[in-house]
Amino acid sequence: MTQNQPASPTPRPPGPVLALTVALVAAVVCGVIAAYVTYNAGYDKAQTLYQARLDEQTKAMEKAQAQKPKRKGEEAPPVKPSTFAAADLDIPGLANLAPQARDELMTVLNTVVGPCEPCVETGQSFATCLEERPACLNMPVLARRGVRLAGEGKDRTALGDALTFEKPWTRVDPGASPSDGPDDAPVTIVEFTDFQCPYCARVQPTLAEIKARYGAQVRFVYKAYPLATHKRARPAALAAVAAHKQGKFWEYKKVLFENQKELVKEPTLEELAKGIGLDVARWKKDMDDGLTSGAVSLDQQQADRLGVHSTPTFFVNGYRIKGARPLESFTRIIDAELVDLGRK
Repeated sequence: MTQNQPASPTPRPPGPVLALTVALVAAVVCGVIAAYVTYNAGYDKAQTLYQARLDEQTKAMEKAQAQKPKRKGEEAPPVKPSTFAAADLDIPGLANLAPQARDELMTVLNTVVGPCEPCVETGQSFATCLEERPACLNMPVLARRGVRLAGEGKDRTALGDALTFEKPWTRVDPGASPSDGPDDAPVTIVEFTDFQCPYCARVQPTLAEIKARYGAQVRFVYKAYPLATHKRARPAALAAVAAHKQGKFWEYKKVLFENQKELVKEPTLEELAKGIGLDVARWKKDMDDGLTSGAVSLDQQQADRLGVHSTPTFFVNGYRIKGARPLESFTRIIDAELVDLGRK
């Protein structure tokens, strides 16, 4: 008897499992596309709202500045001398100074205005700040510096200069911003700048001189702060961040400031990108990326939190410097910091 051969399997038409798989894949793809569109729409809305708020702040600042009463020669109010003795102030090391050095420092503390607000506005002495504002973090740090310098035999003028840095010790997070110099450099200079601001361009040679003088002891960090009144400043900031993604931020920053007068011309940004050897197609794509725009906006938000309202504004190890100040404004802070950190 002949055994029956097993029948060949009959191909089945696509069943419900395959149809369900196709439907799930299509749903996922549609979901991703919808999420991307929603994200972009939300991001654009947030950018518009932020720019509107920035415009309002700029107008309010300009109005307040115009209405602010001017003092003759913009001079600070006269100091209100105090008569504190060394024993009245809780300054580490003060009691251990030689009598003459202690007297020199106490004279300065009683006759020099504290460098922070509201002391600057009211003419309060340094010693008054130390005694009456124990929560102030700035004064004790500067007072300890005064003790060190007095112990080195510095005179009253040198002591006064060392204790009157403007609004010291503001903590500034460099974040992932473009930086030039070792991450562990003893001094960090954070620069909030606007590529269309003439004062920002004017201070660039000073920064170059600092780099040449101090080398790896100073780290430079860039933060974007395009002012609403400069219409080409934000596109330039976006272009610079896009250049950073190809590792050429500092070259691009340099040529932007060197060609500042040409920024009003639309093609300039691309011409400069070509000039420093950027992959222009990639650079354009990165410029239009929402992450690039977000990075610039984050810098602006950080500036607002720090009370930055003008460019350029620098923070040298936390010490604020406003405007295109001369080299000495930077070096006296850098030198003091290097000495205090044992690096000079």
